[in-house]
Amino acid sequence: MRPVYALFAGVLIVAVVLFVVGAILTSSRGDLPFEVAKAGVQLFAIVLLGGTATFAFGELNGRREQRREIAAEARDERRKLDAEAREERRRLDAYRAEVAGELIGAYHRVKAVRRTLRAAGFEPPVSGTLTVEQRTEFWEQLKLLNACQLTLEKVSRDIKGQPEVYGEDSAFIKREVDNVEHHVNEIIADWEKQGRGFIVGADLGTIMAPADRLRSFLLGARVKEDVANPIADAAVRIHALRLRTSQEGAGTGRDVTTAEMTSGSSRTTSSSAERL
Repeated sequence: MRPVYALFAGVLIVAVVLFVVGAILTSSRGDLPFEVAKAGVQLFAIVLLGGTATFAFGELNGRREQRREIAAEARDERRKLDAEAREERRRLDAYRAEVAGELIGAYHRVKAVRRTLRAAGFEPPVSGTLTVEQRTEFWEQLKLLNACQLTLEKVSRDIKGQPEVYGEDSAFIKREVDNVEHHVNEIIADWEKQGRGFIVGADLGTIMAPADRLRSFLLGARVKEDVANPIADAAVRIHALRLRTSQEGAGTGRDVTTAEMTSGSSRTTSSSAERL
């Protein structure tokens, strides 16, 4: 029991005692007992009204405190959910950045392989015989190209297994990655078929003639369409997703659309393809 309620209870008991004593003694002892009884009634009324008011105010304060506690708990829960959402966006952004980095890295390695092979004397039309240095360089570069193909294959599988990470762009991104992976895989297939013919002293024109995809790759025919553009377009879509997620987390009012991001990146795509 709260102290204030105990006090009111004590005063109430005193009032009742005064009233009872006064009522008992009034008939035999004159006005004094009557005044005592009246004082007891007045004290009872005061205690009753005061107790009622105190109880009412106490209930109001209690409910106010309860509402404050509920509001504080709701704020804490919102903060917790917001923190979890921020962490999830951070993890998602890091993962998307990693995938985009893998694609751009694969593109750069493909470009490096092509440049190195051309510099080593494999740019069509070829002539002369295969040297030790050329054969060593050829095998090293084709192994690097094979690693690029495996990276692209892994990215494609990851996209297929987690389409929700890329939303409505999932099918587009996977298709672009698959196009590049298919093109690189065909070059690797030429290597697998013709690789044994790359013997030191062999005629370069003869051993390169059946390797159509490899020769096309070294010449640069359709490299822009088959490698540079698809990778750039896929990377642009992924970065657009990252930007939209970042804006949603920051609470900005306007999202940059995929179309805006794609059109804004077309110049970068073209210049990258020309350099490849």
